[in-house]
Amino acid sequence: MKKINYLLMTAAVMSTACSNVELEQFVPNGMKNQITFSGESNTSSRAGLHSTASTQVIMHIKSERNGSSAEGDVRVTKTMATATADKTQSTDSYSEINFNDAYKRYWDDAYGRDAQLSVYAIAVPGKTEGSKAAESSLTAPEESRTWSSADLSHNVAWSVSTTQTDATILNEDLIYSNNISGDNKLQFRLDDDNDTYGPGKFDVGNLQFKHALSRITVNLNKGTGFAETNCFNFTGSNNVTLYNMPTSATLDLTNGTWNNATTTSIKGIYEKNSTDAKHELMAQVIPGATYTSGNTDNVMSFIIDENPYFITSSMMYDALNKATNKAQMTKLTNTNVTLENGLNYIFNINVNKTGISMTATVEGWTDITADIADPSNARITLNLLNNGTESNDVKFYRSAITTNDFKDPEDKKWETGYEVKGDDAWYFENNKTYYHFRAVNTSADVKTDATNGDYFPIAAGTTDYLWGAPIKKSNATPDYNVTKGYADAINPAIGATTDAINMTQFHMMSQITVKLTTTDDEKAVDLTGSEVTITRINNGKVLMGSGLITLSGSTTDVKLNKAENSYTYTLNVVPQLLERVSGSTNDNDYIGISIKTAKGEAKYFREKLSSIKAKTVNGTQHTAGATITRWYPGHSYTYTFNLVKSGIKSMTASVADWTIINAESQNISLEN
Repeated sequence: MKKINYLLMTAAVMSTACSNVELEQFVPNGMKNQITFSGESNTSSRAGLHSTASTQVIMHIKSERNGSSAEGDVRVTKTMATATADKTQSTDSYSEINFNDAYKRYWDDAYGRDAQLSVYAIAVPGKTEGSKAAESSLTAPEESRTWSSADLSHNVAWSVSTTQTDATILNEDLIYSNNISGDNKLQFRLDDDNDTYGPGKFDVGNLQFKHALSRITVNLNKGTGFAETNCFNFTGSNNVTLYNMPTSATLDLTNGTWNNATTTSIKGIYEKNSTDAKHELMAQVIPGATYTSGNTDNVMSFIIDENPYFITSSMMYDALNKATNKAQMTKLTNTNVTLENGLNYIFNINVNKTGISMTATVEGWTDITADIADPSNARITLNLLNNGTESNDVKFYRSAITTNDFKDPEDKKWETGYEVKGDDAWYFENNKTYYHFRAVNTSADVKTDATNGDYFPIAAGTTDYLWGAPIKKSNATPDYNVTKGYADAINPAIGATTDAINMTQFHMMSQITVKLTTTDDEKAVDLTGSEVTITRINNGKVLMGSGLITLSGSTTDVKLNKAENSYTYTLNVVPQLLERVSGSTNDNDYIGISIKTAKGEAKYFREKLSSIKAKTVNGTQHTAGATITRWYPGHSYTYTFNLVKSGIKSMTASVADWTIINAESQNISLEN
């Protein structure tokens, strides 16, 4: 009662016109009751003031006169104190909070026994004066009058760095306390609850701090497809990006909510630990980011071994929605999850060359173990032709090119460097390496030389040589170009994708069919044992890159194969011009046909097949009624010769497209 008597004595000697408020300035601080606190962290925020270093605490104290409804019976003050280091870090330990003389506050100055105090505080664990907290809107003033009736805003403007380091993690780890408010205000409590006046004591405030931010921890674990050592590496400070994250907002201390957030990408987060097998990374963000089921927008990406990987909003949601203790997330619904204050969302990602599998935990510091999800590192959606007909008689080849960016390259230099697929799985080594994929049938023998690059030889005979490439849908039925092959229809080199690579295969040969007929009168020819030969044709090569066919070697004569029980003869020949020199009078400049009847009794010659007109045409590379001056790949040419003893009476020709064969779809980013 000593302090109360002193105040009454002072009032007695002063003018009765003076109020208690005015009298307070004459009472020495040493005779007043100081407002005191201890600091603790609640169970969901173990990192609060359990700091191994001293921490500056900045406070708003609001005093309301108990039982008064008069407007203006409110006093407010700003102040700051130092919370001592907590060396024990035990769950029941508290940090002692001390004020220096300039920032001590007293019950006597704020309605004394009639006061009801609300307290709003912020801090950054381990940071003293000069930290980011001291520069916030709660910075204590240096005014001589420490209490005011002016209204105070309990809103704190805060931001996190867009490139985060260990220093930014520490300096921006905002914690706040609002537990002393509402029904939990501090007040004077009588020793006997039944008394209306008498001895008692003022409350000591226990500040319970909570984390104001959300944390995202990413553990990247080395998976399949990497070399044994020195390959599981980042390529710079911006190797991890969090897209469209809230990075600045205003925290309302009265309820712990964030308002007026602005979003941007966080490019680069703090790498806590790193080995050749694991990278542990962390970022702090303003709460409020939402992950939504079915949303394919990318929310996170990272680059390892020059290979970017992407995590979508839906992947994040699916992983967290299957968490074993997901009840800890109060903002989880059937469609989305929103990041909350004080939760550390831990994502364990197994990084493979072909894709990634992901688990997630929320540590908030309460652990939540999420189910496994299967995101993809694919960046490219292919637009490939697939005609539905499949062939298993095929070998796959690829040739790599490297670019300086993660974009679809327009590189057309695909002549060489093809390697055949063996028993080992193919991987996209990184997203700066793109591949030209090709397919040939197993009978093709791929070679290389300085002039042609990679190619395989083709020759007249029974073999149906096939060549394939990934064809654009816009070129569903591409025509063969005599100078570029199928180059204009082929997709550019393909980067990392989990889509199937559909290889559209083309017949590289021209199929020649000769039908022999004769009359039924005295001029009829005995066709038994007849032979048909194509004269002066070339063999050739198919260039792996473009499918262009070039001729090689000297000309030769090749006999056609007779079908059983008919006078039909067939041969696959290299596509080529039928006239070597246009308008030449030399028969040697033309492809011809020789027909030899039984026992060599007669020979029929047609020196210039290029003079025969097409009667019927299926396809776009020939016109009915026009002469057939070139054989094209994938076309079947049928010539009918009616033989009589005096010579060839009549002849016709028809042209038909072969059916284009699509090789079996191969997902080259997975093990086969």
